[in-house]
Amino acid sequence: MTSSNMATQQALAKDFTFNDITKYPANPFKVTSATPYPALTKRFINNTASRTDWVGGDGAYSIPLSSKRTLWLFGDSFFGQIQNNKRANCSMVHNAVAIEDTSQNQGGPGKFTYFSGKKPVNPKPENTGFFNCIDKGDYYWPADGFLSNGKLNIFMHVVRTDYKLPAPFQFELRTDHLVTIDNPQDAPDNWRYQIKPLNTSAKRTLYGVACRADKKHIYFFCSNGSVALDLFKHPAIVARLPLAKTVPFSLNKLEWWSQKWEPTYELPETLFDDGASEMTVTKVPGLTGYFVFYIPPDKKAIFMRHATEMQGPWSSRALVYEFPAGSADLLYYSAKAHPQYLTESGKNKGAIILTYCTNSSNFAKLTSNAKLYVPQALKISLSNSTSRK
Repeated sequence: MTSSNMATQQALAKDFTFNDITKYPANPFKVTSATPYPALTKRFINNTASRTDWVGGDGAYSIPLSSKRTLWLFGDSFFGQIQNNKRANCSMVHNAVAIEDTSQNQGGPGKFTYFSGKKPVNPKPENTGFFNCIDKGDYYWPADGFLSNGKLNIFMHVVRTDYKLPAPFQFELRTDHLVTIDNPQDAPDNWRYQIKPLNTSAKRTLYGVACRADKKHIYFFCSNGSVALDLFKHPAIVARLPLAKTVPFSLNKLEWWSQKWEPTYELPETLFDDGASEMTVTKVPGLTGYFVFYIPPDKKAIFMRHATEMQGPWSSRALVYEFPAGSADLLYYSAKAHPQYLTESGKNKGAIILTYCTNSSNFAKLTSNAKLYVPQALKISLSNSTSRK
């Protein structure tokens, strides 16, 4: 592609997504405040002293297992120590989990216990982490998941390192697997689970971007790479599965939204073009409908859209939080919502907790600054909007 053609394509993509004021309905909600939520951020910054523990990572999907217990899923993670705000004696694993115990907390963050998995004999770089990939040479980054019939299902992105790609993005998403845990209420070290390859191409469809259930179905929000346009690599699409048909899980059971629910994956309808590979679809206390929180491909801010049904139509996007200016090496990504906090609609109408991840293309900064490369928490307040901006 010539440079002039590439510039034209980029301009078209930008206009189509950011300046199209007629494609999406007006957003009926607006953000009235977005402030740091240190009560949760502090839980990710371990004062380890001389013991080894989780001291940084990204991803940060959360899945409530009960009213008192939440599972957190992390991607590449440091395990080591923090000394004078610096990481020391660290090793990195490709994924990790934590159990948050909120039994002693009144609606706020609880105690986190982290798990890196059993270290294999003579481990290779790709098979370090709580979940080890069954494909040779590959590893897992956790995506979203869902509970069904007492079992926990987690989508896993299958990843391979490729040093031919430009740093720090030297990885290739290849396919997706589904991990089904039979006993998720037990301690993670005692989990019994099976791994099911989905035999898909991540370049075409990335599964597990977000999962959300209603009374009848579980909805799977995916990225449709087959219609990606230049910068906009993750157009959002959605499939659903009746709750009664989740076991055993099969892609052949899914219905895909394409102006109506279709039994086959042919031309799924794009819900919004500027989607992300990680996001959350959720309810917000005291407000109607569903909200999606995500970071568009320009990586400058978190945005929100609203819909009355999970297949849409999704509204125009509203700014939630603009990231502070920083050095050119600083990266922001992986916005998630955590609705297990602030659940009382009377006291917390329109309020929800979000996290986003920070990183740096300068790896030395990840060891010299222990407050970098940990999820940052925000408290967001939403209210009805009477005008469109």
